[in-house]
Amino acid sequence: MKRKLFHIGILGLTQIERLTVASVCSLTQSRACQYQVLPPERCVEADIMLVDGDDERALQLWLASPVHREGRPALLIGRDPTVLAGYPHVLPRSRFAARLVRQLDQMTLQELRYFRDMTIGADVAGASHFGVAGRRQENDLLALDTGMFEPMNSGEFSHGKFSQAGMHTGLHALPRVLVIDDCVVVQAKMRALLGMHGLSTDLVDNAEQGIELMRDTRYAIVFLDIVLPGMDGYAACRRMKTSDRAFTPIVMLSSRDSALDKMRGRMAGCNRYLTKPIAVESLLKVLHDFIPAQTLTLAAASVSGAHRALSPPASPSNVSDSTVTIRER
Repeated sequence: MKRKLFHIGILGLTQIERLTVASVCSLTQSRACQYQVLPPERCVEADIMLVDGDDERALQLWLASPVHREGRPALLIGRDPTVLAGYPHVLPRSRFAARLVRQLDQMTLQELRYFRDMTIGADVAGASHFGVAGRRQENDLLALDTGMFEPMNSGEFSHGKFSQAGMHTGLHALPRVLVIDDCVVVQAKMRALLGMHGLSTDLVDNAEQGIELMRDTRYAIVFLDIVLPGMDGYAACRRMKTSDRAFTPIVMLSSRDSALDKMRGRMAGCNRYLTKPIAVESLLKVLHDFIPAQTLTLAAASVSGAHRALSPPASPSNVSDSTVTIRER
């Protein structure tokens, strides 16, 4: 399990409230997403700042701090949350301890782009049979959905239907991506991950609907599963590559990892072949391979409200029609 530690700074609050925050954060040490309270002299190093919204001096210190100037997120705590309605993250003082971790989890997802489940396609069970780890992933997706996307609903991911948000045509100012996969878990993870970086996503569960959408929409990338109801991914890829959208990069996402399957993918015309489970870092590398860096930066800024560039992969990547196999680490 990949762990991540986030540092919490505090401005204001009573001594008892500070001790409460430290105690609540200490309970996260066994989780993948952990929180640790910094001493007052190190507040400028905080990933997330807790600010006493009822303390004018604390508010002024926060507004003048590097934490605020650099756009790092802050959680304001106050007696009357409506007074602080202009701030994005607010908790009522009377019940903040009970809601603190959930709110921090949501902020790390929305603001700091920390996605706890770092693979896609590892789940073989249906969405209703997730188990403990799966419920945690489902909560991640629900937290991401709050304030970032149009509300998700069960019908959106049901077989034979695709997102209402996906019914668009023509050219788009920001990149649009098509995901063709009949697994609702993969759809939800892809939608959440791509949405975190400002990319609009259309979701369908069969190749026929995907081909129909491609006739009217210019996609930056198409992510295509192989095993689908009706037409399989190989046949769909050949159809797409002989259409007037042949220039669109097609990335196959499949649990099939034999040399024959990869060869069939190349012969069908796919630009990349990723083997499930797929690490999120590898998926982001694909985005950098096929979408211009400036476009990705603008897309990310459209979500965060600040011009935060999507960090490029550690090593330079070449845009080529190559096969890449990704295994869970």
